[in-house]
Amino acid sequence: MALAAAAVGVAGALAAALLTQRQADRAGRDDRRREREARGADLRRQCYVRVYAAARSCRRAQVDHLHARRGEDDPGVTRREPDGARAAQSDATAEAALIAGPDVCRAARETAHRLHAPNGRILKAGRGDAGALDALSADYKAVWVQLDNLREVMQKEVMAPRPGPGR
Repeated sequence: MALAAAAVGVAGALAAALLTQRQADRAGRDDRRREREARGADLRRQCYVRVYAAARSCRRAQVDHLHARRGEDDPGVTRREPDGARAAQSDATAEAALIAGPDVCRAARETAHRLHAPNGRILKAGRGDAGALDALSADYKAVWVQLDNLREVMQKEVMAPRPGPGR
């Protein structure tokens, strides 16, 4: 009888240690998962800030270019700024394609398209086409709607919890 009691005591102690270890492993996995999710959310948030800032900068450079064209400033100087801003915006959109969810990617592509669509008009405006200048002005106003949509989609994704494995 004493031997049986000792065996039960040893088995209980071993089972308790095993259960404690399993719980510690589970807690460690949960901590690592939360850290990964937090890093992913931070990475997405930083990417979204870059995309949105680059899109706004691109629009601002285009509007500055439009105003400069209307004022007959040096076209070489005013042309370089929109090109650099467009390149930065394209780079930020490409980065989002690797990091962002499908809704943000779609909104970023639509914004890029809306920003890059008036390039032909910019060239015509550079040749003094007044109608092209008016069309550019309308194009640039429409970009604000697209920028608002992009911001809303990004905010929705950043705020939404991401389902993890096993959820």
